[in-house]
Amino acid sequence: MARQRTLKAFIGSSGKMLPYAWALKTLLKDEFPDEIEPIVWDEPGIIPPGNFTWTSLEKAADESDIAFFIFGGDVQIKEEDEEQTFKKDARTGEYAPIQHYVPNSNVLLETGYFMAKNDQPDQPNGRRTFYFCTQFPGNHRKLIVPSDFDGITYLPLQYLDGCVYIKENEKDRLSPIDRNKAFAGSKGQLQTIIRAILPSDGRSARPASYTAVSVMANVNPGSDYLFGGYEWIVLDKDEVNNRVLLLSKKIFEQRRYHDNNEPVTWEECDLRAYLNRDFYEKMFIDSEDRDRIAGANGEIVNQNAKNQWFNTKGGKETKDKIFLLSIEEVVKYLGVKEELQMLEHRPNDNAWFIGLEEGNKKRIANYGDSPWWWWLRSPGSHVVLAAYVGCDGHLSLCGYPVSIAEGGVRPALWLNL
Repeated sequence: MARQRTLKAFIGSSGKMLPYAWALKTLLKDEFPDEIEPIVWDEPGIIPPGNFTWTSLEKAADESDIAFFIFGGDVQIKEEDEEQTFKKDARTGEYAPIQHYVPNSNVLLETGYFMAKNDQPDQPNGRRTFYFCTQFPGNHRKLIVPSDFDGITYLPLQYLDGCVYIKENEKDRLSPIDRNKAFAGSKGQLQTIIRAILPSDGRSARPASYTAVSVMANVNPGSDYLFGGYEWIVLDKDEVNNRVLLLSKKIFEQRRYHDNNEPVTWEECDLRAYLNRDFYEKMFIDSEDRDRIAGANGEIVNQNAKNQWFNTKGGKETKDKIFLLSIEEVVKYLGVKEELQMLEHRPNDNAWFIGLEEGNKKRIANYGDSPWWWWLRSPGSHVVLAAYVGCDGHLSLCGYPVSIAEGGVRPALWLNL
């Protein structure tokens, strides 16, 4: 079998984001050791001394099959008439001023140039340019990207506050642990991108590690599982249909259960519509991954029971691809026996939550680097409230108003093995 051609990948960034650019190079070399030759813009010979920078970049664009640019929060900005606003920090729970950042202007210009010169999205194995958009821990910092990039799918990059750089050849580098954290949300998309651009002849573009994880059948409840480039926890296994129930290991994002503060059930809420449409298409861009998610043919039916403590209706059963856990499911899979008994009878009129220490530890989930609360699909004590799991892992049957924007989203799905 003929050996396929090695793709040249150019990686651009600002000086501030160089540790992330080098981390991306290492990631590409690890995932595609024989298929990709990644080159960072500050490597010797890319922009030789005495040469015009733009001339060197033109040469790099001509020689590259694929390019990645990292949009970081390089410059903090403030509109002249902008009023100072505050938002609750997802990590600390304290209110902090909202800060706006923009990428380095040179990086924006170079990205636009590579896109205009090289991109061939309609051609098989055509050259492409992509950009990573930095996501900050918490929710009080925001990266503003020019509207000219609207509609272009970006790759997420998690910015790491306070990480300790490793010195290598007198330059800052991310540690292996931090590298995995930074690119945890984009690995699956990277694999899809590379496979789409690699020539069809020769060996498969899918890395052996990816294939091994994807087809692994020897999984059991409680084990970790990598799917679509994201980390999941196996909650249950259906031996008859050969599929497993997965719950995201971390909180993906913050979002309202429902846009309006009005009576609503899981069947009708905006979060369910988002998870089964926009989230499903955005997070699983590989058709092979989407095909493995059970539910496309209506085979996954979720029962939406009433809230046992407050007798609040849960609504009709639903057919979902992506969903949230119910009160009963979170106690069954992430609880202890005593909590199942507590769920059947409200101890007293002042009881609002379930929370034994052993169960709480199992339910804690991080948003970024810190614990945060996350929605369940079950109703709270009233039809305008939804149940949730608290930052410390306690299970609130009373719930929060459905229109609160800071609710953590921890999706679940059934995956065919």
